[in-house]
Amino acid sequence: MYPLKTELSNRNYESFNEIINELITEDIMSILHKNNVYMFTNKEKAQNISNNIYQNTKFLAQTFYNEFKDEIIKSRNGNIEYIFNACGKENFENLNQLFNEFNKHWIGTNAIKLFQELEANVKNENTQKFQEILKKRDIILKQMLEYKKNQKGKNK
Repeated sequence: MYPLKTELSNRNYESFNEIINELITEDIMSILHKNNVYMFTNKEKAQNISNNIYQNTKFLAQTFYNEFKDEIIKSRNGNIEYIFNACGKENFENLNQLFNEFNKHWIGTNAIKLFQELEANVKNENTQKFQEILKKRDIILKQMLEYKKNQKGKNK
C-alpha cells in the first residue's frame, strides 16, 4: 500500500497512515472470513487481528475512516488530494496532529498506564489530557463532515 504523503513531507502522516492501513486490513479480513477464507490457519484457530500496537490510536481514526473510506481507498495510489478535497486539508492536518500529540504523550507503557487509568475512572492530568484529545477529535470530525456536506452542495 502507498502511504498517505505529499511530495514535500514523506513522513508527516506516518502514524495516521499506519492506523488507516490497519483499518483497511481489518475490513479485508472481515470480508475474507465472511466468505470462509482464512489465511495461514483454519477457521477454528483464526482470530481477529485487532489487538496490536495500532489499537491505541484507533479511536482517533475509526469515524474518519468510516466516513471517508471511498476517498481513502482512492488516495492509496499516492494522491492524497482525494482526501483533502473530501474533508478539507486543514481538517486532515488537524486530525493528523492529534496522532502526533497522542504518540508524544503515550508511547508504549505510558499508553498502557493511560488505558488502565481510564478503565479505573482515575481523574488526573494524564486522563484529562486524553479527554481533551477526544474533544478535539470530535470537533475536527464535525468540521470534516460539514466540509463534506458543503462540497456536495457545491457539486450539485
